[in-house]
Amino acid sequence: MADDPRQDDLTILDSDRLFRRVRQNQLIAEPDGSQRPSSAVFKTTELSVNIESLMIEQGRLPEDALTRYPGEFLTSVTAGQVRAHKHPIVKDTEPPNDPAHGLVLGEKKGRFSNSMVRQHQWIVPPPIK
Repeated sequence: MADDPRQDDLTILDSDRLFRRVRQNQLIAEPDGSQRPSSAVFKTTELSVNIESLMIEQGRLPEDALTRYPGEFLTSVTAGQVRAHKHPIVKDTEPPNDPAHGLVLGEKKGRFSNSMVRQHQWIVPPPIK
């Protein structure tokens, strides 16, 4: 984890899903024709996510995270899965950010990103090829 002064926001519950957009060029084809996110999707030092509880408070569906991103897909991991790797999660809702925006902080190693790929759940999946 990076030496980031921002503290983990414990108002974001471990059960909260964190939604992450996935671009077409970040997909890996599986032998069965399905696609999964590349581990690169989860390697950004300040990993941009939308926080489920904030979206619910705002009366928004998870798919709203794709409104300005046609052609992208949406996956999720839980805050608990992220915290199991000691990465803090903070709200980052100040304009111009989305009002449900958050960040997963810290340097992401292969162990973290590979774990997130294994545990992710598609919300808006890519088509099966």
